[in-house]
Amino acid sequence: MREPVPAAPRLPVGGTLRFALGSADGPRSTVWSVVGRPKHDDVFVGPRDLMGRQKLTLHESATLRREPGTWRWAYTEEEAQRRGLPREVDRMLNRWDAPAPFTPGWLHAVTVTVPVSSVQADPYPIRRLNKGKTVSFYTPEPQTHTVKFEVVLRSPDAADITVGGVHAEVGRIALHGGGSVFVFARELTAVDGRAEAEMNHLREVARETMIRHIGSDEFHALDKHVGITRGRSPDNGRPMLRDLGDLR
Repeated sequence: MREPVPAAPRLPVGGTLRFALGSADGPRSTVWSVVGRPKHDDVFVGPRDLMGRQKLTLHESATLRREPGTWRWAYTEEEAQRRGLPREVDRMLNRWDAPAPFTPGWLHAVTVTVPVSSVQADPYPIRRLNKGKTVSFYTPEPQTHTVKFEVVLRSPDAADITVGGVHAEVGRIALHGGGSVFVFARELTAVDGRAEAEMNHLREVARETMIRHIGSDEFHALDKHVGITRGRSPDNGRPMLRDLGDLR
């Protein structure tokens, strides 16, 4: 990352990390959030502007491997009500089995992938933040194709480790049960055009899906439509979220 990298905040229980590529008053990517809860070890992850409607929940039962469990991308209760879903209908859209720790007490939980080409030239203004709250913005090196924000969980009794290949620590949040959630950033350089070709294919699929869902006229009438995809890592099955940028 180019200097200055924002200072990595160490937040108390219930804190929220917000991060993006770009700048507050210029081109930028989607703003992403990692949210801790005040009285539980649940962790929420998702685009900041979407989390009132749907989000990824790393459920407490599986977060620190107390017992096997699943993580879910689901509508919020408010969004389910807005959509008229009956209360007995499951709000889940995707599910993942929580991955195993890569070393005792440490769990590689989620990857948020932000290609540099997903930075929007004319993004929506950032929603107002409460006093004292911030978004950390990162500027990749010129040769960087993609930045991966890695969400890592630490249990209360885990020994310290050294994490390699990290270009910046975005920050950390203390968890109610004594553990922590960390976010690290890694920059990747493309060796050929295949990575960007894959991203363009994903954007086209997302665009076509949206058009089928809402109709061509309504889609093209949108000021902008920012897309994301949800997938699964081939190494440990963790959730992988990708910022596709503006799909217009």
